[in-house]
Amino acid sequence: MSFLRTQYSYSRVDKEDPEERQHLMARFLIHKILEEAGTQQRIRSSSKLRVCRMKRKIGLRLKRLRIAISKTRLCLCHQVMKQIRHLKLVLVAN
Repeated sequence: MSFLRTQYSYSRVDKEDPEERQHLMARFLIHKILEEAGTQQRIRSSSKLRVCRMKRKIGLRLKRLRIAISKTRLCLCHQVMKQIRHLKLVLVAN
């Protein structure tokens, strides 16, 4: 094991410059805050995206429902008009 501890191996610096240490700590804290803000922004944007998709789905379903109702009303109106014409013919014939 003595061959691993050569004169070129890394050694820990006992005393660091206090100003340097403060600077490194500030950089770490800034990086950490920016990273948290980035993850929160991604979460918010994905939730907004989900809400937009849900609104679009609901809108499409409502549109289809309106179309189906209008088609049903038209069909019903045509059937009623046919019955009224038929009754007119029957009443006029008598």
